[in-house]
Amino acid sequence: MNYVRRLAADFKDMYNSGMFTADVSSILGHWANQGLIYYVVPRLRWNPTADVEKMIADYCQLGFGPAAPKMAEYFAKIESFTRLAGQRVGRYVEEEMRSDEQENIQSGDQFLKFAPEIYTSERLREAIRLLDEATPLADAADVKARIRFLRERLRYAEVQNRVYAIRNAGNTNPADVRPAFDEKYDQFRQWFQDDFYAVGVSYLTYSEGWMESSRTGWKFSAALPPVPRKK
Repeated sequence: MNYVRRLAADFKDMYNSGMFTADVSSILGHWANQGLIYYVVPRLRWNPTADVEKMIADYCQLGFGPAAPKMAEYFAKIESFTRLAGQRVGRYVEEEMRSDEQENIQSGDQFLKFAPEIYTSERLREAIRLLDEATPLADAADVKARIRFLRERLRYAEVQNRVYAIRNAGNTNPADVRPAFDEKYDQFRQWFQDDFYAVGVSYLTYSEGWMESSRTGWKFSAALPPVPRKK
């Protein structure tokens, strides 16, 4: 997810309209997915008219050195996906608001409904290709590690798409549900152990675990074997 240009435009509009303070929530620890957002938000709060393009360039240059131009392409690609997601959910909410049958619209819940439609395998491969092209341009081991770190969030999208497909189809057959959900929680355990800052596992387990349990009957198995540590 990346919406820093939209965020910068909104901050500027609100500042020009008389805004004198802002409370920004949902800093949930998804550093592999939202690190650029976390970099930009405090700078916009300090100066709502700051040049967002310069902030993006600074982030890429400071974090990725010679790979900065390719990484800027990567973040722009993710931003294009985010715009599509916002437009799709926005259309749905607008349609439902015009309907007398819908009284309570949860846009976050609808994002889960449409996520596989937006973050398709083809689009994820486009993003992975950009990271693969950036890796040989990196001039230091820590830069390569940062690129690999970002790849973890795309892995998250791949795993979640399989879960959302089952959920959206209304499939509650344990034989179908358990493998996908076990894979997801195995991956969560891996991140918590080896890439703690990549994905906000604690929040996601809290926010999504109830949904998967209540809607499908899935239960986490304490008998799952330990997740091996990365070397």
